Amino acid sequence: MPTLPLLLALTIAQAQIPKRMSYQGLLTTSTGAPAAAGTYTLQFALYDSSSGGSSLWTETDTGVAVQQGTFSVILGKATALTLAFNKTYYLEVTATAGPGIASPVTFSPRSEFTSAPYSMRADTAEYAKVSPGGGGGPYLPLGGGTMSGAVTSTGDPPMTMGKGNFGSTNVNPGTQAFVAGANNKARGAYSTISGGGGVSPADSSSATGDYSSIGGGQKNIATGSHNTIAGGQGNIANGVFQSTVGGGGFNLASSNSATVGGGNSNTASGYRSTIGGGVLNAASSDVATIGGGTSNIASGNAATVPGGGNNRARGSYAVVLGGGGTLPSDSNSAVGNLATAGGGRRNLALADSSTIGGGINNIVSGIGGTIGGGGNNKARGLYAVVSGGGGPGVADSNSASGHYSTINGGTHNSATAFLSSIGGGYTNVASLDGATVSGGSNNTASGTASSIGGGENNRASGTHAAVGGGQNNNARGDYAVVGGGGGSLTADSNSATGDYSTVPGGRANRASGNYSFAAGWRAKALHTGTFVWADSTGISGLNFTSTAENQFLIRAAGGVGIGTNNPQNTLDVEGASVIGVGYSGTSAAPVNGLLVQGHVGIGTSSPTSRLHVSGAIATSVLSLIADITLNEAHSIVLCTAASGSFTVSLPSAAGITGRQYTIKKINPTNIVTIDPFGSETIEGLGTYTLSAAGKYVTIVSDGSSWWVVANN
Repeated sequence: MPTLPLLLALTIAQAQIPKRMSYQGLLTTSTGAPAAAGTYTLQFALYDSSSGGSSLWTETDTGVAVQQGTFSVILGKATALTLAFNKTYYLEVTATAGPGIASPVTFSPRSEFTSAPYSMRADTAEYAKVSPGGGGGPYLPLGGGTMSGAVTSTGDPPMTMGKGNFGSTNVNPGTQAFVAGANNKARGAYSTISGGGGVSPADSSSATGDYSSIGGGQKNIATGSHNTIAGGQGNIANGVFQSTVGGGGFNLASSNSATVGGGNSNTASGYRSTIGGGVLNAASSDVATIGGGTSNIASGNAATVPGGGNNRARGSYAVVLGGGGTLPSDSNSAVGNLATAGGGRRNLALADSSTIGGGINNIVSGIGGTIGGGGNNKARGLYAVVSGGGGPGVADSNSASGHYSTINGGTHNSATAFLSSIGGGYTNVASLDGATVSGGSNNTASGTASSIGGGENNRASGTHAAVGGGQNNNARGDYAVVGGGGGSLTADSNSATGDYSTVPGGRANRASGNYSFAAGWRAKALHTGTFVWADSTGISGLNFTSTAENQFLIRAAGGVGIGTNNPQNTLDVEGASVIGVGYSGTSAAPVNGLLVQGHVGIGTSSPTSRLHVSGAIATSVLSLIADITLNEAHSIVLCTAASGSFTVSLPSAAGITGRQYTIKKINPTNIVTIDPFGSETIEGLGTYTLSAAGKYVTIVSDGSSWWVVANN
């Protein structure tokens, strides 16, 4: 079970050094845990070897209190320590009684005595004698100094100390002042100079404040109550009370509780201000702190500069974390209250609660504004943000001057309005409330809540207008949209100038009518509600332009296909169609058929009837020599019965009201019989016959039977 190393204390009283010493140890179990608390009986023995041998001195101490394994005893109380202490001795401890001790337990290894016990040989030294009096009690006449005005403390054993002056040419007029070294002055009551000074009075350290203390060094001055200088050269602690200089050279702690840890030429002049070290730093306000670095200033209350060079924390609770440089012009400065400059160089956080993460030449002048980094950026609006970017020159600046405006990066960008935003890119501008430019270059969103996704030289000037991208595009109408496209020339621009107008893309398109739509190439929707789609034939310089409101216009040289992707005509429709308000949504056209409610003009622009044909009409002609059943594909049937009679069967008249057939016999022999479907009739007859050459008949369905409308 191990013990603590010996902790020995030698006490001195009157004319003889007592033969005893204090000893502290730690008792542990075999696992290293502290021994149980309680009262033990311990036996102590001294040996001149670390193991084995015979004991040279023994003593038993009963009633030793052990707490958390530790104990403290005075050795030599029962058996005087009469050993010469002229060689190495080892102490062995054995527990003979106590909690859990059934039989004696010897702790190992033995503890080696260090230098303290050997000072007991001083009672035989020729120079250790009792002085013949003086100073209110016994004192030690040490070479080069005196102890006077002795103070005696009672105890076991009693100890006598006095006012001391050790060294040469020192003065200690202060009550119970202590001085050592050379040419030092301990003038304050209970002041202390532990040493140092020098060969000339100019080297003097001076402790003039009551309870002031100088540890050493030279030319140090502690003038206030309880002020302290640990050492160094030319340091001054002259606050009214409790100012401290740890060391270094020419440092000044001039306010109450101010502290300079070290370094050179640092000044802590604010109440409870602190400078850890460095050179030429100044903490001038209450509770201001400078960690180190050079030429830093913390002049705001509770301001902090951890390090760097030439940095300034001027606002209350302001922080400059580091950076700066070798010249004052390199300074990072946190001027606003609660302002922060993280590092970098030449950054200025001017407003309250402003923040600069780093970079160079950045300025935050708006309250709560933030610049993450970059170069030459400006956050001027309230709570404005520039995340980074900018560049090496002032002209490269990103500037967020609108309140709550944001620029994420890029260079030469400007967000000037309330809640305006720029994602990045180059020379973009968001100049009206809520305007946004996501990126690209030379884009301007100047309408309220307008937006540009990217591209180049695009403009969104209408309220809530948007340009997705492309080049040289313009969305000028309110709620107007240009998806993209345009081109490198201004003439290639897509322009949506009407309110709620749309240009999805393409080139040289214009939607200037409200609610208009223009797409393709050179499509011009100039009227309200017009839809204009223009194909690539704009290459010939031809515009495709609306002529009136609410038109739907398509220019497609390859044809328009509805239900087909292979149109062979200007318009190919695969499937049924309906024309007319009375039919649309209420009537189903036949398969691949067409329903038309109004007049249809063919060859005329002014039809006067349901079907008005200006010009010849062509219809189907079937030459027949044998039996057949007619259908919707037939119209005129020419019958030749030279080889024998045959029958032309009619389809059912039901469901085909208005259908007409013309049937003519063109040879003189045999008979052609026309036979209606089922029980249906022709003019009330079961059949109709053509026997002579040139005979014909035109019949029409009324939906249930057939009727003759012409014959010969």
